[in-house]
Amino acid sequence: MEARSVTPKPPSCAGCPAVEYGLGFVPPTTTVSKSTFVVVGQGPGEQEALFSQPFYPRAPSGRMLRGWLEEAGIPPERTAFGNIVQCWLPATRLSDTVGKGSRAPTPAETAHCYRAHVRPWLRSLPEEAHVLAVGAPATRFLLGLSPEIPADRLAGVTHRFDLPTPTQE
Repeated sequence: MEARSVTPKPPSCAGCPAVEYGLGFVPPTTTVSKSTFVVVGQGPGEQEALFSQPFYPRAPSGRMLRGWLEEAGIPPERTAFGNIVQCWLPATRLSDTVGKGSRAPTPAETAHCYRAHVRPWLRSLPEEAHVLAVGAPATRFLLGLSPEIPADRLAGVTHRFDLPTPTQE
């Protein structure tokens, strides 16, 4: 794999609880004008952070997701990809984070990133776009559900929703 370094965070990350801990910045894809299908994940992993691309095609999650989209007849090039948080949240704060995994974002991290990055992106999408939330943090936040709701209750359920308002964030 080609060696890369993470993209620095923009000024809009200032004040986020993860600003010093989260690594890199992985903005959503910008093909939104053509996108009728949108995938919003929990957060980027190590490879996504290194390549600054959500659901990076060579990363395990990106490979798996693109395979599912193709099986469903949804072309990846007509799909917008993003995450509920834009930086990689490694499972440990140790300087040697490689291969240590990721952790779920906290509600405060999610709310900050949503206000600064995700809401403007989602609002730029066509009204008829279908949003697939991948992972419990993204699903719970977008649907305005409590973090205590078991994720298995949400799997395979279709919801119609409005974007969270500032009072829900």
